[in-house]
Amino acid sequence: MLRKKTILLSSTDRWSDVHLSKHNYALELVKSGNIVFFLNPPVSKKLKLGEVKITPTAIDNLFEISYRAYFPMFIKFRLPWVFSELMKIQAYLIRKKIKRKIDIVWDFNTHLLFSDLRLFNADINIFHAVDKINKKIKNKNADIIFSTTLVKRKLNSSALSSLHITIKSLFIYSLR
Repeated sequence: MLRKKTILLSSTDRWSDVHLSKHNYALELVKSGNIVFFLNPPVSKKLKLGEVKITPTAIDNLFEISYRAYFPMFIKFRLPWVFSELMKIQAYLIRKKIKRKIDIVWDFNTHLLFSDLRLFNADINIFHAVDKINKKIKNKNADIIFSTTLVKRKLNSSALSSLHITIKSLFIYSLR
């Protein structure tokens, strides 16, 4: 069983009382004895530019991370290569705020916020596409790739260790 790991779970949906699959994964991972940091999508207000805020939830060992990018988000659409470079710094700011080694990054985000999961320096990077996949997404340099719907095109793979599994539903209890 997966236990005593620090897991960064990135989502397209904010942490809330309405639980979608991403929220249920976070809850199950915490129940198994892990520490989970639930990374919300970026906010445009409420936080200062560049601010990263970690808040404990009502559940032990489950923390919500909210952040506001230190740059204007419209860059994503006008200058995508600049956006990708700036998000490297944003990943560093998030890692720095967590203040502990991240064992696993579990990314449910199909909107190209972090195009390279290696930025979080985790031992294992998982890309889990539960929503429609953006055509520009490659493999995010994930070690493991899951999809809950059939993928109509081949995901580009730059590493032999990448694994693509098409599934209807799955929960991983052991990764090693």
